Amino acid sequence: MSSSRENGTQMIRYVVLAAALLAPNLVEAQWAYVTPPWNFDKHPKYAGKDIHAIPLGEWEQLAAFDSATKCERARLFARDIRNLSPNDRERLLALFATGAEDRARREAERPIAQDLALKRAWPDPKLVQESEAASLKWWSASKCVPLR
Repeated sequence: MSSSRENGTQMIRYVVLAAALLAPNLVEAQWAYVTPPWNFDKHPKYAGKDIHAIPLGEWEQLAAFDSATKCERARLFARDIRNLSPNDRERLLALFATGAEDRARREAERPIAQDLALKRAWPDPKLVQESEAASLKWWSASKCVPLR
């Protein structure tokens, strides 16, 4: 079952990336927003490696933009939505990448509020802190890079 879920998630990523690349308001994508593999700290392949030692070719491209400024705005937006489900993150980033920044921010408000409420209600604050630290480490390593 997890294999079909992974395949579905991978397909969504391709659709999101294609939508971002083919969006009419993106004249020519020159910048990519990339993140390290989400499981870098648990995957045996990356054991003992610093996040920046992982080859860029193994990072995930989440969106493409026509300018470094737009890419960086999306990266900063991704910080706000980093704890949402992968499908929500990808959908909201796709909206952002296609120029619907305001809509993406509006649609992110409710899931972000729900995530915060769950964290406040969670009985183990240490677990919440560890999870937050892991997602922040992942996000802080993300970057915008020129497309080749």
